[in-house]
Amino acid sequence: MFNSKIIQLLSKLSTRECSRFREYVHSPYFNKHKVVKQLVDYLLSYAPSFESPALDKKEVFAHLFPQKTYNETTIYTYTSNLLDLFNDFLAQEELAKEPMQKKLYSIRALQKLEHPKQFKRTVKQHLLLQKKYAYPDNELFFQQYLFHEELNINFLMQPRRQYDSNLQQKNNALDLFYLETKLKTACDMLSRNAVIQANYESWGIDQVVKQIEECWDYYQDYPSIVLNYQILQMLQNEDISYYNKLKVSLQEHLNSFSKVSLQSMYDYAINYCIRQLNTGNQTFYREFFDLHRILLEQDILTQTGHLSEWDYTNIATVGIKLQEFEWVENFIQDYKQWVAEDIQENAFVYNLAFLYYSSQRYKDTLSLLHEVNFSDSTYYLRTKIIQLKSYYALGELDTALSLIAALQSFLNRNKDLPAYMKSSNGNMAKMAKKLIKLELDKDFLSAKKLAAKHKQYQQELDSLEPMVNPDWLKSILNKL
Repeated sequence: MFNSKIIQLLSKLSTRECSRFREYVHSPYFNKHKVVKQLVDYLLSYAPSFESPALDKKEVFAHLFPQKTYNETTIYTYTSNLLDLFNDFLAQEELAKEPMQKKLYSIRALQKLEHPKQFKRTVKQHLLLQKKYAYPDNELFFQQYLFHEELNINFLMQPRRQYDSNLQQKNNALDLFYLETKLKTACDMLSRNAVIQANYESWGIDQVVKQIEECWDYYQDYPSIVLNYQILQMLQNEDISYYNKLKVSLQEHLNSFSKVSLQSMYDYAINYCIRQLNTGNQTFYREFFDLHRILLEQDILTQTGHLSEWDYTNIATVGIKLQEFEWVENFIQDYKQWVAEDIQENAFVYNLAFLYYSSQRYKDTLSLLHEVNFSDSTYYLRTKIIQLKSYYALGELDTALSLIAALQSFLNRNKDLPAYMKSSNGNMAKMAKKLIKLELDKDFLSAKKLAAKHKQYQQELDSLEPMVNPDWLKSILNKL
């Protein structure tokens, strides 16, 4: 039972969801079997860990049938029944989140019952839900299509034949749903093709683009279509003007989309910035930074209740590169609480240390990192390098060499480190040790010998790969 599907699934539920599932199983409308009710009560009594020995199949059987001999088939039958109820429960929970879909089913059923008065009342309720729908997008368009399809069917059942607008509205809603969905799919395909060379093909997208361009004024009333069209244009064209148009449109329509949709669209703009940065266009650091500031101001990056540690670090890193030191320090402090607890302190200390170092607050850097224990190897290595660079900047070269020795010991001692991490950090430590020793000895070397050492280390720096922080090492060598 420990590894049964039903236990695995129950362990994914929140306390509230477990309670609702229990109520669902105990409802005579959904389940009339007494043993299945007893089974769900017994299993849920061990939530949320579900790790007790009492969940062994034989123990569960003994609880359900104290007077019977254990039977594998019997316990399998009842757990399967409970699993079926679990699947139905999930569907019911999802349907509860879709009020328009529920009303649509009522409309369909009332039509079959031939109760025109209640039918009309429910139609009005559906129309009211449409008006209350916050963001006109393909979900709304699809619901409108289904809605007008039911009304069109109802019209065809009437004895008189006359003009009815539902057929036209059904067609219009279908067009809007198709256009937006087609655009979104095409954008996703182009994006994946760029990342993993997937060779997806969006048949018919040229006709979609042509349709939108020919009726451009009409589609201005549908921001979801306009913006997805602009995303497609940006993905298909290298010209920066397409990115700029999208950026302006996103700013203009911040209130036209859900936070989930906005994040998806902003991600395309951010990925465009990253591609530009990868080609060496450093002006896009500012673009990357400004886009993320908008996402923070609109609470889009924290909509799930958490801020990704990568967003936390990337925003801080780019802000530091742009020398937005005051803003970044406030950001690091204010958004620490949004980072997942298991990595929160590591990410916070690393980003703050990097800020202090980058703003030449070397003593603050060392004070912050003094006696800090990192639970994550990546953060440990990153902060040790910041520490090393701070000691070097302060001229504490002997202390820097001691730190390099400790770093090399850590790399040799930890067998679980990824090979690339071990190699890139090991090569950096080896070269840093050589360069710092050379700086300590330079006054005792002849100009000829110093030049020879300089040439030797330059060749090693150029050939040694992989290696973290090569630019810092080269700056030391150039100073020598």
